[in-house]
Amino acid sequence: MSGASVDLTQGSVTEDITLPLATVNVTVLDSNGDPVPGATLAGKEGGPTSAVTFDAFPGGSVTGTVNLLGGTANSDGILSYASFWARAPSPGC
Repeated sequence: MSGASVDLTQGSVTEDITLPLATVNVTVLDSNGDPVPGATLAGKEGGPTSAVTFDAFPGGSVTGTVNLLGGTANSDGILSYASFWARAPSPGC
């Protein structure tokens, strides 16, 4: 994350920070549309990321990125990971 900072040089500081996290589920299906339990999804360090800018606290705009490094699908063929949540853009944006 990068963006706004909190000045800690003037003594004690209390700040409520909100991180808008969501769970992203990736379902692996075979050519028949059936789930593939135990499928391995390969990611790449430094590979594709998603970035979103949000207010972590009043006046504190930050940008967070998420990088899917891969993993193994569960018994239902699903791999879940955390990501920052962002609203879809308005039509025409």
